[in-house]
Amino acid sequence: MANFVISYRIKRLLGFIVLFGLTLGMPFSYAQDYDSEKDLQKNAAKLFEKEEFVKAYPLYSQLLSVYPENIEYNYKLSVCMLYANPDKEKAIPFLQRVTSNLSADKKSNYYMGVAYHLNYQFNKAISWYEKYLSSAPKKEALALNIKHKIQMCKNGLELMTHKSEISVLKKTEIKETEYFRSYDMSIFGGKLLVKPDDFKSAADKDKGERSIIYLGKDANMLFYSSYGTLGTNKDIYLVTKRDNGDWGEPKILSTTINTEYDEEYPVMYPNSNILYFCSKGHNSMGGYDIFKSEYDSSSGSWSKPINLDFAINSADDDILYLTTPDELTAYFSSKRSSILGKINVYKVKLKKRPGEAPVIASAEDIISDETGELENIEEIQEIAQLNVNASEEDFVEPPTTTSETTETSTTSETATFTDLSDEELIDAGKKYVLEIKEDQSKLSNEAEVSFSVASAKKEQSQEKLKEAETILARVENITDPDQKQLALQTAENLKEESAQLERQSEIAFDMSKALAYDANIKQKELVTAENNAVRIESAVKSDQVDESISLLIEQKVLANSGSDSKVGVEEMTRKMKQDANLKESKASESYEKIQFMENEIAEINDEIINLNEQAESTKDPTIKEEILRQAEELGVEMKDTEQELKQTYADAKVFEKEAEELKEEVALFTAVSSEVMQTSSDQISDASEAVAMTEIKEQPAEPTAETEPESSEVAMNTTESTEENTEETAPLVSIVSAEENTAETGLEANGENLSEEDLAKYDINEEAINEALTNEEVKAEVQQVEKLHKEAEDYTAEATSIREKAETIEDPEFRENAIREAEKLETAAADKESEAATGQSSINYYNFQQNVNEFDEFASNNQYLSESDVATATLQKEKSNDLFEESKSARTKAKTLEDPEEKAVELDRARLLEQEAIIVQREALNQLAVKENRVKLEEQKKMDSQMSDNDLAIINKLQEEAEDLYEESEQVRLEASNINDPAAKVAQLNKATALGKKAVQKQKNALNNYEFQSNLTKLAEAASTSSEQLSPTQKTRLETLQEEFDDLLKQSVEARVDADDTASVIASADLLEKAVDLEELAIQKQFEVMGMYGIETPEPSADLALKTTTDESSLEAEEATLTPSSPASTDQAINATPETEASTEQTEMIEPEDPRSAEELISVSEAQKREANRLYDQIEVIEDPILLMETLDKAEKLEKQAEVNMALA
Repeated sequence: MANFVISYRIKRLLGFIVLFGLTLGMPFSYAQDYDSEKDLQKNAAKLFEKEEFVKAYPLYSQLLSVYPENIEYNYKLSVCMLYANPDKEKAIPFLQRVTSNLSADKKSNYYMGVAYHLNYQFNKAISWYEKYLSSAPKKEALALNIKHKIQMCKNGLELMTHKSEISVLKKTEIKETEYFRSYDMSIFGGKLLVKPDDFKSAADKDKGERSIIYLGKDANMLFYSSYGTLGTNKDIYLVTKRDNGDWGEPKILSTTINTEYDEEYPVMYPNSNILYFCSKGHNSMGGYDIFKSEYDSSSGSWSKPINLDFAINSADDDILYLTTPDELTAYFSSKRSSILGKINVYKVKLKKRPGEAPVIASAEDIISDETGELENIEEIQEIAQLNVNASEEDFVEPPTTTSETTETSTTSETATFTDLSDEELIDAGKKYVLEIKEDQSKLSNEAEVSFSVASAKKEQSQEKLKEAETILARVENITDPDQKQLALQTAENLKEESAQLERQSEIAFDMSKALAYDANIKQKELVTAENNAVRIESAVKSDQVDESISLLIEQKVLANSGSDSKVGVEEMTRKMKQDANLKESKASESYEKIQFMENEIAEINDEIINLNEQAESTKDPTIKEEILRQAEELGVEMKDTEQELKQTYADAKVFEKEAEELKEEVALFTAVSSEVMQTSSDQISDASEAVAMTEIKEQPAEPTAETEPESSEVAMNTTESTEENTEETAPLVSIVSAEENTAETGLEANGENLSEEDLAKYDINEEAINEALTNEEVKAEVQQVEKLHKEAEDYTAEATSIREKAETIEDPEFRENAIREAEKLETAAADKESEAATGQSSINYYNFQQNVNEFDEFASNNQYLSESDVATATLQKEKSNDLFEESKSARTKAKTLEDPEEKAVELDRARLLEQEAIIVQREALNQLAVKENRVKLEEQKKMDSQMSDNDLAIINKLQEEAEDLYEESEQVRLEASNINDPAAKVAQLNKATALGKKAVQKQKNALNNYEFQSNLTKLAEAASTSSEQLSPTQKTRLETLQEEFDDLLKQSVEARVDADDTASVIASADLLEKAVDLEELAIQKQFEVMGMYGIETPEPSADLALKTTTDESSLEAEEATLTPSSPASTDQAINATPETEASTEQTEMIEPEDPRSAEELISVSEAQKREANRLYDQIEVIEDPILLMETLDKAEKLEKQAEVNMALA
């Protein structure tokens, strides 16, 4: 809270500091994963269009955190969530916002249907599917199978009348491409294989179909799925083995099995007549459902397929069901609660065979009259998760879930309300009031006790620390060494005890605040319950039985609002222990996953070896090619799994560390909570129950006319307060969300190097590629080069380590293997460095060409430069050309060298020559810019007679700093000419160039100050003389410009602050350049405001126009701070709209004259500022977040009023 207040005050303070070219001594930092917001939007849209929802998800999360009301972002994020978030229900609130907007994409109605469908709210899903169907293009609706999805929802309602009792023994999330390898085939026999090409039709190959087949041991029959000849949908086929061992012609199964929709994943064991398969047709409740059918050999027909029911089947895809002969143990896979590209593999134990689950109720009985959806929908959604709930030892009788017990208890008690007498109904209402009152008293008492414990622990901590300090102060006077050591140890122990007591004090204090908050909520519930008790009694006496029962149910809900009917410290302790156990469980699960993946890698490796051996022994070239292809695919999968294993190792370590830290925290928390509960228990009065009942009985039997309206008013006020609080708090949440998303999202490179084959194909040379690079691609290339250097360093370090270890190995064979491994790593390092050198060459060429273009533009028709200036710079340009040509020759020579060391030396020489060429270019450009700016500044001094002495002093100071920097750059450059070492010389020249660049930016800052002042004067004159009223559109745009202007100036100041704090001269120069660019963009915002008032403004330069289009969105996305350069507020200048905040209905453009004198207005303004500052100081000690936000709002309003009054004065 304190950090927030400080951050807020800094932000507010910066809004009123003027831009004099000065800086503030406070650091700011931000992170961005894309160079601009526009780049982020473009990448997000591209990924969404390609349906790469998992990659698009974090990008739209980031965009939505900045623009929470943007309907398109809400829509696309919600769609991404359906595929990229395991909890599909989280998409619903976003879709609700989208579908309520008339201009939103109508397809959002379809996705709303999908969201409800996946969350088992079938009737709502049907409603939204039908709504989409009524307005969707017929072709699109047909492609999405909307009518069939509606039927699936109806199937779901019917299927929910059966529930299979399932014990989940194992649940593993794995990649969708390799899930079938995690099935334990030892309990089933046979193999699971990717379907060979021999069984693929032309349509299968065209569609890239890659289905899984089950091949039983010594099987003479094989079932598989295929698109067949038509390619419209997948059907199941049967092929039998001929006497010669070849497979015969495939036959499609009858329409009893195959439907007009997809069927897949057939499994039928040898000597069995039961076929398990998956279908999107029949009576599926969503996606693929698992079915079984029995074959009658006497009639040659299949029985009607039976759906395996909920929760084996879900509203998502459920596939590849393998079971034991008794059909009670099975493996299957499901996409429920998985993200795109992942799938969960389950091992389950069933109490009854599939299809034999009893009917628990009729379809009508399980539908809630209130919601129109399934009863106990939360319980259904929880069951659908199929979390592990049993082990191999206890699967026979799975434990009854808490939710089932609660449901039975609630249903039973609710049913008994109708059987109660009038007196019992009244007493029941009072009983619940008593329960709530007990909870409220308990919370209040524990809050007070916690605060007392916190104070006591704090005092004990200070006492321990004081004892330690006393001992340490006297320890030098102890002559006995043993006693002295003992004293030091005692002091150390006391300090540790003090630290522990301090932490316990903090825990107790936080506990006290949380309990007080809960007690406040419980107090509000108590008021509602007491009112309900009175209304129940009134309803009973007036024979309104239904009303009394309805109120009684509400009483029960209020009384049971605590978790498991527990409140207070005990519940807080339980939750904290639960969190600790969860962290420990995550660590344990990670290590289990590691074990599984290690076994998986070993199995894949064995399978690769086995496939290679089979390929060697196979004479049929077609089969051999297929086997080798599968081996190659397995190799890719094994590599991916190894990468995932590496990440899982890292995750496991993090989870383990977090679990250990949390366990230590739990131990401290438990100690404090035990003390609080014991003390609180001793203080609770045994008479509390009698007092509570007395208070209830003393209430009037009938509510007065004032009672209920007052209650309603309280409820209304509470709601309004909640809404206000939510509204004010939302920006904080958005900021945190934006920071988190920014930190989590990775920057993607925009381009890759073309291969030699590509170069030959298109007949283009390296120079052509470099010329085609964009600014974004260069940034990506810079990152790639840095990455390659880092990888090369890592390889080299690892090779060095291996060589050192090899020296200690006695076994010659082992030592030789180690050395070979080191040589491989060294070769890899050299390759990485070579690749980095190629990338660096592209970057240098791009920079060189950019400088050439800039020089030509600078030198042509420049009224501020003399012919002598241009001639001097041209000589430097020619020198840079010669250096760059020499670097090209060095690179060409390097290509002919075979010795790695000689090649590296020549490439390094080429790199240094390129750098020196670019430095010479920048030197020439700096010289031209400095001379041009000198002339411009002299002209401005003659023109601007209205500048104050203070403003001129600041500008003069900037000019002096610029001249000093330029003089220093020339001195450094002179010193560099005497350096013989090429690398050291380039480093010194780089420093000189950066100093020259800083000089140029200081000059530009001074020129911008002139521009700011001139614009402010023109705006002030226009605001005082204009008689025309701005249109509503112009007013809205004016507000937008104000925000953009403020943001740009704030970012500029941040850049200048960072420039001063940065030790690197090069980095400092870049930051100053960024600050100037931001200032120039801010000036463009001023120009637009001036245009609204009819003030003529200059056209923006081509450079600035380019900057605006490429960087503006990026600048807006960064969180930074900046201020203008005038003693008059630029905020006021941009806000020079003639209307005031006090009235939105004024028709006059200029505000009517205030009757108060200027002295009175100034006095009022200063008083308002003082009061605002007092409130800001008060904020630092406010703990209540609601009061804090109200105080901030009040202070901000006072500041605005002070500004208005000062402007009027």
